[in-house]
Amino acid sequence: MKWIKAVWLPALAVFWAAAAFGAQKGPAETSAAPLVREYIEISGAGETLRSFSGQLDDMFERKRRVSQNREETDEIAKLFEGLFTQKKLTDEMSRHLLETVNQKDLEFFLKWLKGPLAQKALEGKRKALDKGALPPLSPGRLSLLKDLEKALGEVDFAVGAASEIFRGMMSAFNSGLPEKRRASRAEIDLRVENLRSMLRENMERGVMDEMARRLRNMTDQELLEYTVFYKSDIGKKETRARLGGISHVLKKGFADMEKRMVVYLNEPRSRERDGGQKKN
Repeated sequence: MKWIKAVWLPALAVFWAAAAFGAQKGPAETSAAPLVREYIEISGAGETLRSFSGQLDDMFERKRRVSQNREETDEIAKLFEGLFTQKKLTDEMSRHLLETVNQKDLEFFLKWLKGPLAQKALEGKRKALDKGALPPLSPGRLSLLKDLEKALGEVDFAVGAASEIFRGMMSAFNSGLPEKRRASRAEIDLRVENLRSMLRENMERGVMDEMARRLRNMTDQELLEYTVFYKSDIGKKETRARLGGISHVLKKGFADMEKRMVVYLNEPRSRERDGGQKKN
């Protein structure tokens, strides 16, 4: 099973960064529930959650094309089955927001997101898929973008979430090993830190490129005003609600997947000890 640790665990962590679940019922309907659903959609979080399942399928399909053991690749894919559907992700994020964000803040978030500056940024995000060449950024423009990224904390968020998912996957794999072969907590921490360092440089480039694309239609003055909002207390709350909600649902899904992986890693060894024969 060495290939699982060497290939799948880093791939899954990086895949998430490229940035989940218990009960099957949807969130309880309250007066804030419609606001939460609207917020998830208008903030762009819904689009992120919808894309996750499809990207996961694409990743497994690419692995199947190059894998020397398609059967094991299919088995790994089954570990994710049912955990990351669009409905489960959205329902779990709705539950999380209903528990952590008050109605007054939700109403303010929606007012901001429906305003001209936020709408310009969201429209730019939809057009950011165009990967054509960007004109060189002036030093002043680059400084404004870096200031906004610092306010939003998107790089820190993505690196942190991917690292914690990787840690969880490593811990799950580790717990399925015989005691003598298990890595220590310090060894796992070191591997996580190595991954964190590798991810940060790549993510900084990717995030800055994406921001330059999605905000290219904003003037410098508009970009400055947009940044001022996200430096404010309510702007920081909006960022925490959106990014924190996405992080919550993904971590919850990966926690459930970890439990499945422990079972999966133990079952093959049981069959090997029995010489490939099942006990009656």
